[in-house]
Order: sequence, then structure tokens, then C-alpha cells
Amino acid sequence: MVCPRKNMIGTSEITHRESNFTVWPNTGYTGEYLTHYIQVWNADLRIPTFPLTLIDGFAGGGLYLNSQDNSPYPGSPLRLIKTAEAAAAAVNVKRQEGGVRTQFTLRAEYFFIEKKQSNYEYLSRYLSEQGLSSRFNSDIFLLHGKFTERLNEIIARISKRKRRCIFLLDQYGYSNVPFGAIRTIFSRLPNAEIILTFATDWLIDYMSNDDKHLKTLQRIGIDQELNIDGLLGEKSDNKNWRQIVQFELHRVIELQSGAKHYTPFFIVSKKPNRSFCLVHLSNNPRARDVMT
Repeated sequence: MVCPRKNMIGTSEITHRESNFTVWPNTGYTGEYLTHYIQVWNADLRIPTFPLTLIDGFAGGGLYLNSQDNSPYPGSPLRLIKTAEAAAAAVNVKRQEGGVRTQFTLRAEYFFIEKKQSNYEYLSRYLSEQGLSSRFNSDIFLLHGKFTERLNEIIARISKRKRRCIFLLDQYGYSNVPFGAIRTIFSRLPNAEIILTFATDWLIDYMSNDDKHLKTLQRIGIDQELNIDGLLGEKSDNKNWRQIVQFELHRVIELQSGAKHYTPFFIVSKKPNRSFCLVHLSNNPRARDVMT
């Protein structure tokens, strides 16, 4: 069982970056960010250890198919582990080259959450095949269930140990991460960072004032700020309507997140009207600077 996902090309119109992704762009961006993050925060050569918790709220089955040639491609769990380890090794190489004797140790722990039972079981098998089973429940934690259901226990664990943390919330669509959960993270973990994907084009395509759509917006907590009737009223008279709604969604996402710093990226799909945004949320200006 391999979990296929769409082949997409990612571009950031806001930050003027361009990148190619063979499966799903968030892994590429977060991998690049994580490498830079570890290196920047450990530029002080006197730091011997760096505790970091990475939470993947939508881990999937761990292995996907490249839509171009059907070759298997590791998903975010393995890539996050390998990226963090490679970044830590790079810090030590730089220290050795500079004649610094203080060895750097990354004390990372990983939480991979997956709600679908078959995906959860496959992820466990796949990571075991990669030789990681001895680390289960030590520094690698596989959690079955919805992200929102497992959030409190993760926050409690991080709070007790005062670790830096990054939440990677690569939801498929836009309705699986309530903004109340994001505000909870920042209220209880002020130094947390969140990387969130939000399928803006999906929301725009299905935008309506019927009860089902409005209940979805209510569940994620943007129904009060997003003026659906007003936006729909402008649809037929404005050729730039999609862009207007996209900017309005950015405003609402920033406002409802409760974060002090908001850095958006626009991810463009090969398929028409299937683009989405990736946003970095934090309360720390240095974390924002690392992202940009």
C-alpha cells in the first residue's frame, strides 16, 4: 500500500521563491526551513545541545508515489527525521572546520499523528523497515487519531520540558485545523511555531451561503470574520474576484491565528484553481526572520 498524492509545482509570489516538488510541496519547504532553522538557532558555538520537538499533525502513510514515474517517495515523517539529523551533522562539520571543540547534539523528538487506521499501520511498518522501530516511544512517537484529539497531551508534554517546537499542519483541504486549536497552541506554548497549509482555491470554488458550507466555516472558526454574502455579491461584477477573496482569506487567517508574525507563501498547482497557501505563524521575530 502506497499513498498517492498530487504532483504539484510550488512558487511563492510573496517571497519570490520557486521550487519543484514531485509529490507535495510542504515537505520541500519545511525541509529547507528546518535545515536553516537548526543552523541559525545554533550559530552560537558555545551551545552544546538543542532540544526541539517536531509535530506532524497529518503524517499520512509515510510513503507516496511520484506521479511522473510511479516510483516510491518518502513522506514527511522520514524526511523530517533525516533532514533534522543532516542539519545537526552540518552544524558539527562547521564547528570542526572552525576549530570549535564543543560538540553539538540535537535532542529532537518527533510526533507523527495520523487519523486513518490503515495509514497509521503502514507508517509504523514503513518506519520500522527504515530501522527506526527501536526509537518508537523514545524520541519517535506515532499517535493514532485526529490532530485536535491528540493536541492537549502533546502541549502538556512540551510545556513540562520547555522545548522549542514546530507544528507542521499539512492538512488536505482547509477544514481540519480549527483556528481555536492554533490559538490554544500559542496561548500555552508562546514560543511555538506553526507551518499551516490552507487550500484557498478549494474554499473559493465551493464558496456558498448554504448551511453545509457555513457550518464548515463555523467549525474552523472563520465564519464571523469572512463576509460570505458580501463576497458572493461581488462575484459577477469583478474580474479580480478570486484575488479579492484570496487577500480576504489571508487577512482572516492572520487575524484568527492569534500569531504576532504571519509569513504567507502562495503555492501554485498545475491544475487550474487548485492553488493554496502555506503560512508560517509565530510570536518570535527571529523565527519569522528565519522563514523569510
